[in-house]
Amino acid sequence: MAIWLTRRNRVQGVGSVALLPVLRGLLRARLRVEYTYYHLMDNIQAFSHMWAVGGCLCSVGGD
Repeated sequence: MAIWLTRRNRVQGVGSVALLPVLRGLLRARLRVEYTYYHLMDNIQAFSHMWAVGGCLCSVGGD
């Protein structure tokens, strides 16, 4: 998705054409949505199991 977005932006001459910032933004948005969903479902443990393995993408702390 990030590659497609940066290619589209380059062709149209708008937006960011740097791959890593676009990828980072997409991951940040996805993690925010996923965390909100699991928080509302009161299942932060499942979120941690899926997204916070080894603290590579994110980490979950106490409130």
